[in-house]
Amino acid sequence: MAFLKSICRRLALAGLLAILAPNLWAGTFVTFGPARYVRDKGKPDPVTQTFSILDPNTTYTLQIDSTGVSSAVIRLNGAYVFRESNFKKRVRLTKAVTLVARNELSVELRGKPGGSLTLQIIGVDDTPPPITASPDRAANGAGWYNSLCALPARTPPAAS
Repeated sequence: MAFLKSICRRLALAGLLAILAPNLWAGTFVTFGPARYVRDKGKPDPVTQTFSILDPNTTYTLQIDSTGVSSAVIRLNGAYVFRESNFKKRVRLTKAVTLVARNELSVELRGKPGGSLTLQIIGVDDTPPPITASPDRAANGAGWYNSLCALPARTPPAAS
């Protein structure tokens, strides 16, 4: 009976790992930034930047680390991501965002001069690479390999 329980536990663990494995092995990459913005003296002036991405179908998160910015407006492709009320003098903000092939980011710092924030957009690389494998030699006349053969695996170079 104990042996059966042990097998059931191992099967349950294997099933859980199979379900979670793609997320456990997903990597992240910075698709924009980190960019530092400083509130200058005078009237608030929005800074607009454009950037392009390769894969708009993956998950992206906009992350802000604010040091001294009590008010700001962050817009991505014309839509508000964060408004004045989201900011405090020291705060970390994160929000899932949807990107397109070419994006426009607008950052307008308000409040007292001297405050700054650092902004970056992080993507999740959860698409497994295509892998191809083929035998290192041809099969015999009957279509068999009568000894071990190597299966070299090839992956295409990563897109940059």
